[in-house]
Amino acid sequence: MSDQIVTPVGRVLWSDLTQPDDYGKYTLKVGFDKDADLSTIEEAIQAEVDKKFNGKVTAKHRMPIIDGNTEVDDNGNVYESSKDMRIIRFKTKHKPMVCGPGGHDDVRAVEDIYSGCYVRVISKFYAYNNVSKGVSSQLESLQLYKHGERLGGSSGKKVDVATAFSEVEDADTSWP
Repeated sequence: MSDQIVTPVGRVLWSDLTQPDDYGKYTLKVGFDKDADLSTIEEAIQAEVDKKFNGKVTAKHRMPIIDGNTEVDDNGNVYESSKDMRIIRFKTKHKPMVCGPGGHDDVRAVEDIYSGCYVRVISKFYAYNNVSKGVSSQLESLQLYKHGERLGGSSGKKVDVATAFSEVEDADTSWP
């Protein structure tokens, strides 16, 4: 496993940090500008490839940095949020620590991280060879760098459900 690496600032494209997935992992997907300096990350990945796979990678190997232009919707259109980006998916088995722009004295909740905000990530990279082969990125902690416009989904605005929903005339009220 590589040493801890701090990424440059990237934009959160997907955040699933409040609850683990079916495999017990928390996931964060971050997009970096194509010009961002990811050389330290690339070197750590190559070192893992050299150790585990004798420096040889095939198309079947799963790698942590992907081309954002391969992220497409059902119609084959590249998502605007990932266009011309390099994307890294970070995973962890433990809920990560989140700090704010003030650094380690500015602890935040994982709920403060959303698709569209900007973060820096501390991670380690490791090679695996089990059912599949590749290199993965282990999320250690992250820093909310700055807020950004939310991507897709909810606008984040609170809805007054008392006035938004009216009573349903023929509702099935036999639910437990």
